[in-house]
Amino acid sequence: MGKTVDEILEQIGQMGRFQISRLSMFCFLMSPAIFQLLNMYYLAAEAPWQCVKNSTECKLNGSFVAGDYDYDFRCKINRSEWEYARYEGPHDSIVSEFDLVCDQAAYGSLAISISAIGEAIFSIPLGLLSDRYGRLWTLYPCLFIMITVGFASAFATKYWHYLVSRLFSGAVMFGVLYSISSLSGEFVGPRYRPLSQIVTWTAATFELLILTLMAYFVRTWRTLTILCTAPWIVGLVFAKFTQESSRWYLTHDKADKAEKNLREIAKVNRKKYPDEKLKIPEVSQESRFNCLALFSSLTLVISILIQAFVW
Repeated sequence: MGKTVDEILEQIGQMGRFQISRLSMFCFLMSPAIFQLLNMYYLAAEAPWQCVKNSTECKLNGSFVAGDYDYDFRCKINRSEWEYARYEGPHDSIVSEFDLVCDQAAYGSLAISISAIGEAIFSIPLGLLSDRYGRLWTLYPCLFIMITVGFASAFATKYWHYLVSRLFSGAVMFGVLYSISSLSGEFVGPRYRPLSQIVTWTAATFELLILTLMAYFVRTWRTLTILCTAPWIVGLVFAKFTQESSRWYLTHDKADKAEKNLREIAKVNRKKYPDEKLKIPEVSQESRFNCLALFSSLTLVISILIQAFVW
């Protein structure tokens, strides 16, 4: 009969040294994706404006932010008659860099939304690629693209250059997040599988705190963009130590590689690998890579609807 992957994991360690080290790597790899997902709240912050000294057209006192009565007054005067005021927030952002105010104000919001558009367009194709070629072939290429394009955006000289970079960052976003979410639960036993998801997404919460701390000390959008991308390129080294999902191997007729993965887990956890053979699940060729399989049972449909609502 043989044993399933979960049954073998129960014998070789459900949450041992191997699983802890891999979860730590995945938590680290979450950082650039989380930063790219939410750093626009700082990169696109709009500073207050004020009249320039000795202005002939602008006689208002103080500075003005969105919601103030005279906030739109600057749109009626020459650009040379007003300036951005210094305040506690970012000293410069893409809004001040490219003057995304007045008639151009919508472009500031577009820079935030364009990433979500990329996610919506490419999330399903990336999921299909992940199922077809494996999680690793999605995770690390997407991570490389995200870091490279994000880093390049720090040197954008035109607004549309920056917009294109945000689109590409969003396009590969879930190629990173989905793959990490999937792999983080693949190597642990059934008892600790929910915990593995909690750990990775709790790490994402702490990474948001780190992003806030960086934004507090770094008030220029170009420097903050570099800090959100360049240092995390070292995460690509983890590709050498990340195994493909054993279940993915089994469903693609690669039982020898699946067993090799499990033996590696047993070795790192210092456990004896069982003598029983690995049970190979029956997967029909017709059902493979078919999206309709997601709706094969009522329980699965309910689960999908709940997750879709949460996301």
